[in-house]
Amino acid sequence: MADMFLSFRASCLAALLWIGLAGGALADPPLVRWLVLDFPPYHMVAGTQQELGLRDKYLRALQSDLPQFRHSTEFASVARMSGLMQAAEPVCTLSQLKTPEREAYALFARRPYGHQLPVRLITHPHTVARNIALQQEPVSLRRLLTSTSLTLGLVEKRRFGTALDELLENELSKQVVRFSSDTLLPAQIKLMEHGRFDLTLGYALEVEWLRQHDPKVKPVVYLPLAESDVLIPVYVSCARGETGEAVMAAVNALPPNSVAQQTLKREYEAMLPKPERSRYRKLVERLGDN
Repeated sequence: MADMFLSFRASCLAALLWIGLAGGALADPPLVRWLVLDFPPYHMVAGTQQELGLRDKYLRALQSDLPQFRHSTEFASVARMSGLMQAAEPVCTLSQLKTPEREAYALFARRPYGHQLPVRLITHPHTVARNIALQQEPVSLRRLLTSTSLTLGLVEKRRFGTALDELLENELSKQVVRFSSDTLLPAQIKLMEHGRFDLTLGYALEVEWLRQHDPKVKPVVYLPLAESDVLIPVYVSCARGETGEAVMAAVNALPPNSVAQQTLKREYEAMLPKPERSRYRKLVERLGDN
């Protein structure tokens, strides 16, 4: 019954947006601009694999499930995505983690479309060998950064979950080296290689994809964090406004666990390095999503 109500509400919202009063003619369906980050292997914005990323495929399926809207897809940096969302443009994305800060200007779907491994502490093997604090899993980031001289390099405005974000922005802010939000992962990893900082945060999947496509990137170690040990839900989100509300109502009315979502989960797991794949399966079991 709830899904029937949401479907009816979505249809009403979309219909109101479609109606054009001038000349009694119907306007074009509302346009939804889907923002994608340059974030392999989730989104591929250029090259021979353009639009073949994991989330690129899911986005196409989702757009097909929302025929009451017109859809366009465009690249956006983290900073531009945030700006367009806050300006209440008719934009949506698959790439924005749900945080209280973002909920102030964005709507998030009622159900996640998937789950991803939590962020990992990333460093080089020689750094682990020299620091006993890195040799016991999981690593407490709070204890590590307050009891050693190690520094953490992060991109501005990137988010890893409420608890971890608050820790990094308050208690541990002095141990963090911040970079422009337009700094891409390859540059960040190379800065770490050159000793600009000792550690960074990221996802094993993105770093392994980078290493596979850039042989100059040296092997790294992925360390689980005590402060981030559960799967992260990922949601469709839209800027607040008439279009965003209509899209969100329509997304909420879609059946759960679609074929596209199952495919996304299967392909995501297959791309993980073996140790991370094992961790992922254990966390999925803990989630109760068998």
